[in-house]
Amino acid sequence: MDDFKNVTDRLQEDSKTPQLPDQLDCYIAKGMTKARTHKGRITKRRWFATAIACMLIMAMVTSVRVSPAFAQFISQLPGGQTIVDLVHYDKGLQDALDHDYAIPVGVSDEHFGLRLTIEGMTIDESRIVLFYSVTNKRDFETVTLSALSFGDTLKKYSLGLGTTHDFTEENTVYGKVDIHLSEQAELPDVLAVEAKLRAENEARYVDTSDVSWRMAIPIDRASFEGLQEHFELDKTVEFAGQKVTFKEVTIYPTRTLLRVTYDEENEYQIFSLEGLSMTNEKGQRWEMTSEGVTGTQYSDDDRTYHLDSSFFHESEHLYLEVPRVRALPKSETEMIIDTHKDEIVKAPRGLNLEVTSEDLSGVKWYEFEVPLDPTFDRTDITYQYIDRSVKNKMGEEVAYVNAISGGYNDGEGQSFGIKKPNTAEEHIVLKIIDYPNRLHGDVQIQIK
Repeated sequence: MDDFKNVTDRLQEDSKTPQLPDQLDCYIAKGMTKARTHKGRITKRRWFATAIACMLIMAMVTSVRVSPAFAQFISQLPGGQTIVDLVHYDKGLQDALDHDYAIPVGVSDEHFGLRLTIEGMTIDESRIVLFYSVTNKRDFETVTLSALSFGDTLKKYSLGLGTTHDFTEENTVYGKVDIHLSEQAELPDVLAVEAKLRAENEARYVDTSDVSWRMAIPIDRASFEGLQEHFELDKTVEFAGQKVTFKEVTIYPTRTLLRVTYDEENEYQIFSLEGLSMTNEKGQRWEMTSEGVTGTQYSDDDRTYHLDSSFFHESEHLYLEVPRVRALPKSETEMIIDTHKDEIVKAPRGLNLEVTSEDLSGVKWYEFEVPLDPTFDRTDITYQYIDRSVKNKMGEEVAYVNAISGGYNDGEGQSFGIKKPNTAEEHIVLKIIDYPNRLHGDVQIQIK
């Protein structure tokens, strides 16, 4: 932590801190206060004083941009509309920002003429969303936030990276990082951020692998701990003859978590509760997250789904609705390939090995085609059909699929490819973990 203290001390010294209004501390606490005093939030919610939130700004270490509402804060940034666009698909996150449930941060670090700034964040007990900017002070054409870690200050989380930003029109670009916390994650007093950037232009690629952009973000846990509604359900229903148990629902300020289990004796293996949503008596609807991390898989028959959050909406009644599921008969959840003949021995209905090809290095690829239903399958969605573990007929792992390629998706069919596994086994077995075959029903579960 001493390294990060040095970093933050240096950033404080280098930054140009604007004059802050006297009411700044109240602005910071405002969103957290709204969340705690929102009418109707009484189900298993622990209440904490918000005074500690007012102390957060005293711990900020570099320049901080402030406005009474975080929505105004981001709209005042150059390219602020870009940040708004980043959350347009996430109804729960939109609601959080609309209710000022966010904190301006403004900590930065700079190397190679690239200044990385954490502009602001939203945080609850299940999720952290960091909004960042990268300013180009040289002649780079693109930049990618290629890695992000938190040292010993945060463990048991997942996130997705890899977005490449283009400097063609602007010298400052904006993005966000969605950090999903496991139930065992423990939040620190200070989040130590260590980032890697990859930048390039037509003339050269700059090797930044030995350099990290480091920042320290104070975390005021008391300002959001206990902000949740929790409901124990333990309700089992039959969906097209398959038993599904809705275990519990927890509604946080930025998302909703639903724990579900499937009966081991079901004839079908259920992959996803497709079209899952939460509704209230007013007809308002919160749907399953469609981008980023959509849930947590504990086993084939136990998982948590992520939905948009209804936290900032008053509801007398809440219901879960499921119109269909993606599923296959358990007898069809394996694909067996004869690697000597390059042929499919067994596969789910409709899955075909269309082409075997070799790339420029002479490595053979298997290319598959799967039929889609244009009524439900969007052309911008790619399913992860197979597990990467390759087994023999005895169930022993013999190889690993180290490359999967996407292909076309025209709404009626989708292709994907895998690099032929490096094994001498004549027959290999690949586990099917998702497939666009559906069972239809009409299930409604009352939450409250």
